Amino acid sequence: MSYFSTIEQSEWGGVDDKMKETIFHKYFLGDVKDRYGNRWNDDNKNTKRLYTFVSKRKFDEYGNITDKICGYCGSLYSIDEFGKDKKSRDGYQNRIRKHSSKTNRR
Repeated sequence: MSYFSTIEQSEWGGVDDKMKETIFHKYFLGDVKDRYGNRWNDDNKNTKRLYTFVSKRKFDEYGNITDKICGYCGSLYSIDEFGKDKKSRDGYQNRIRKHSSKTNRR
C-alpha cells in the first residue's frame, strides 16, 4: 500500500468531487513541486494525503477552512483559535494557541 494509495469515493463522506477539486487546487496545486519542474498533478486527486488534509478540517462552500482538529487534543476548534503558520500548507498551526506550548502528551 503506497502513501499515495487512492481512496474509495464512499470513504470521503460528505466531500463531493467539486469540493475536492476546489480544495485540491487551493491548497495542493500551485508551485513547482519537484526538481524537474513538474507540478503535483491532478492524477493525485484521490490520494491519502488529500484525504487526511480534508478529514482534519471543515470547509465552507468556497473551500475556505472554517474549523480544524487540534493536533494536540484531537478536538475540533474554530479556525480563529489557531495561530498563523507560513510554512504550513493551509497557513495555520497544527495546534490551537492554548496547546501550542505544551509538550506532546504521547
